[in-house]
Amino acid sequence: MIGSNVGVNAKWISTIENVIADKISRLKATINTHQKTSPSFNTYDYANLQQEHVELKACAFFQPSHRLLSLIWNILLTQKCPDLNQILSLKPQDLGKLSI
Repeated sequence: MIGSNVGVNAKWISTIENVIADKISRLKATINTHQKTSPSFNTYDYANLQQEHVELKACAFFQPSHRLLSLIWNILLTQKCPDLNQILSLKPQDLGKLSI
């Protein structure tokens, strides 16, 4: 991604400290188990996360753009990387937006 306006800002969090992600992964597994036996089982409303975990109040939710989703689906379906020029032409606003 050298020369691109798009980048990744991430850091590693130990699984012991990442209680919220652990809870979410277990919720998803529980929901999938129930859906196999009962299709009417409601899925978890992730909007409740900020209510259940006060420390997430300052966080925003990322809503991927149609362009980004299209790129991801194209990669998955064709199992090919997109053209480098297409990636280099992306601007941060092309990826989506953060919402509160």
